[in-house]
This record gives sequence, C-alpha cells and structure tokens, in this order.
Amino acid sequence: MSVALATVTACGALSERRDGVTTEVTRFEQALDAGQHARLCAALAPATGEELEQSAKSRCEEAIGEQELSAAGAV
Repeated sequence: MSVALATVTACGALSERRDGVTTEVTRFEQALDAGQHARLCAALAPATGEELEQSAKSRCEEAIGEQELSAAGAV
C-alpha cells in the first residue's frame, strides 16, 4: 500500500511541476511576443543573464532584444 501511495504522490508532484513549467513558458513567450525585454531578463537564471550580458557586452534588456529567439516547442 505504501508503494501505491508513493506512486500517486509522485505523479501529483510531476503534474504540478509540468503545469508550473507550462505556465512559465507561456509567460516567457508572451513577453517575447510583446517585446518586454525586462520581463524576459527577469525570467532568466542569474547565471544565464550574466552570460548573455558578457557575450553581448551590453545590458540584458538590450542583449536579449538582439537575440533571434524562437518559440518553444511542446512541453
């Protein structure tokens, strides 16, 4: 019985994580479509934002606007 409970609990956690990721991807794509570069930068992991700024030699908001980002695929 404890194995069945663990399986059901794990599935619930997985679907919640999937839903959370789907929500964040949707928000990111909406910000991308609207050209809201500050929102895009806020969604990036700190190390990713820093890497973008270093490689572009400009602030994240400027650098991300210069990127050719494609829409995400299915989650």
